[in-house]
Amino acid sequence: MTAEYNSLRNKINQYKSGQITLFSATASATGIMLGLFVSLMLNQTSNLFICSILILLPLMVILPSSWMYFDNAIKINRLEAYCTTYAKNFIYSAAKQYQYLGYSEYKRRYLESLASHVSISSSGADNEDRIGFFAKIKDTVTYWIFKEDFGYWRNSFYAYFGLELICILVFGVFFMSNQNSEIYISLELEQIATYCEMLFSVLMFVTIFSLKTFWNFFRGPRRYSKEYSYHIISLFLFWLGVIAMLRYYQIFLGLILILCALLGFTYVKVFLRPNSCGSVLEEPYKERILFLCYIFSIVVIYGIGVLLPFISKQIPLIHCFTIFFITIFLLSSAWKFVIVSSILFGKNSYYRAMYRWEFIIKNMMTTSDDGSIKNTCDVDQPN
Repeated sequence: MTAEYNSLRNKINQYKSGQITLFSATASATGIMLGLFVSLMLNQTSNLFICSILILLPLMVILPSSWMYFDNAIKINRLEAYCTTYAKNFIYSAAKQYQYLGYSEYKRRYLESLASHVSISSSGADNEDRIGFFAKIKDTVTYWIFKEDFGYWRNSFYAYFGLELICILVFGVFFMSNQNSEIYISLELEQIATYCEMLFSVLMFVTIFSLKTFWNFFRGPRRYSKEYSYHIISLFLFWLGVIAMLRYYQIFLGLILILCALLGFTYVKVFLRPNSCGSVLEEPYKERILFLCYIFSIVVIYGIGVLLPFISKQIPLIHCFTIFFITIFLLSSAWKFVIVSSILFGKNSYYRAMYRWEFIIKNMMTTSDDGSIKNTCDVDQPN
């Protein structure tokens, strides 16, 4: 067992060194590509419009790199929590009543319990998933600003965020200085309204995406799906109301839709708050409804709000590229913020993972008199 423990510790070190190598290679590749494209633009040896678009190509390197980086962060937290629990229960404690099955079997059971939302209420960790919106805000501020112990993951977020922001800013500088392309926005009221509609649609698109990502990492599938469906529907109605006023000048209809959206948010907060620990597993069709609401909303919002003005040639091509890459930047930033928050204090955090390993070892791996493995878990608790 000690050999496996040492092997897992070495694996953690390999993940960490791999993260450093991955980020260093990403930063170097980004710097080289940006330097090359900026040099081409300054020397005017290539089409300025093409170079402006090429400046954003480093995002195609940064995005998958950040996904791999933070996926490894989840694995590191999980392995470190396992090593702590492993040492406590098997190396430094004579826990003879536990049947040792090896890390592979423990990991399989861990992932199964995570996917099926097995309750770990014996540790008291379940209550953390039922706290309200303002408590989540408090946790976010605390862990992102005041908790010094978690600076490594926060700084990793800022590092990748900075790389992406540099690409956007460099693009913006050369985009605005490109005198040969159609870059200046006319001051006509109709065109200003079009750009406002597009930017608002992008923000709503990113908000719904962030809400779904938050639900995945903090609530878990099939849990509170009804609550999140109402959130998405309310956001969609709010978007419809604003579009009705800005694009079609239907002030009365827009106000009605916005009022319905506000009533929907109020209904969710007042009548759909999570119940007690004994709430039953929600039906799978509610999860499908949430998924359909999510897909329908993002397709309609981005299709009508962003792509339709481009297809109807209401905006220049370069402006469409700009909004598209801004969307990618905002989506990536929102995803990283949510997943790092999950690593700091959500279900992928070190302490929550340790609670779950304790549950696996002490409850699921305790053998009965006949040698079978007892499973004393409840279901449907998102951790």
